[in-house]
Amino acid sequence: MPYSVQADLENKFGTRAILRWSDVDETGSADAANIADAISDADQLINEILFPVHVIPFSGTIPTITNISVMLAGFNLYVMRGLRDNSSDEHLTQVRQTALDLLHRIVDGQRLLNSGNSEIIRKGKGAPVAISLA
Repeated sequence: MPYSVQADLENKFGTRAILRWSDVDETGSADAANIADAISDADQLINEILFPVHVIPFSGTIPTITNISVMLAGFNLYVMRGLRDNSSDEHLTQVRQTALDLLHRIVDGQRLLNSGNSEIIRKGKGAPVAISLA
């Protein structure tokens, strides 16, 4: 199950931006396959970075992970498009860096994940540790 969906990206970046970034063939419609690829790539990176300290993939909705997935997927879509908007380049690079910084803070234990009612399993010395923040 992906950590984010197209609607999450549209809520963060706007429907028009997601259409423009995903529509590499200029059909006039958002390309769901390109969006799914961008989300998949983002989620894979999240899993690779967090694997040493968390049992992944996460189950349920974890707002921080959803937000990181959205930030990375938005950047991925923009880059996949192959065209640049001068106003978006720096902003989206900063968005990506913020997402990566958050992931590294989670790995370093400086940021805990809050899942609401579900458990998050953080690997510790020996057996994994279940952290319930509800």
